[in-house]
Amino acid sequence: MEYKVAEKQEFRVLGRKAELSAVNQEHLQKIPRLWQEIYRDGTLDRLMRLGAAEGCCPHPLGLCLMEGETENSFSYMIGVKAPEAAAEAEWDSLAVPALTWAVFPVAGKMPEAIQQVIRQIYAGPFPVGGYSRAAGPDIEVYFDGDMNSPDYRCEVWIPIVKS
Repeated sequence: MEYKVAEKQEFRVLGRKAELSAVNQEHLQKIPRLWQEIYRDGTLDRLMRLGAAEGCCPHPLGLCLMEGETENSFSYMIGVKAPEAAAEAEWDSLAVPALTWAVFPVAGKMPEAIQQVIRQIYAGPFPVGGYSRAAGPDIEVYFDGDMNSPDYRCEVWIPIVKS
């Protein structure tokens, strides 16, 4: 698999968090519905304005939060990078520590393309030579563009540590 290794400083994400079931792979249907809901109700627009006003990364993020996960459930957060000072009671807030990341490019129509890349990452031995998965969230970084296009591009970031 194609990837690059990148170092990222600590950052904060503000957004909405949901508990998801992994039973019968329910999350594969639920996560796209969560994205549709926050687009439709204006939540994502409000988050994007908040992040842009604070001079942060202008891209929406999806985070799979493995802390506290069980075999049958985990947390998923949709948000944006924003400083702690921008945190308000209406948003869930998560501090992502400084980590090394394996950054996997994704190309294709969403959500199928990103789900396929994530399956490939976790299908067998960890695909990043000399590294293993580290504690921290898996992050999806979505760029501007038509997510229904076969040419759409985004990234999956997996926290890693040298083996």
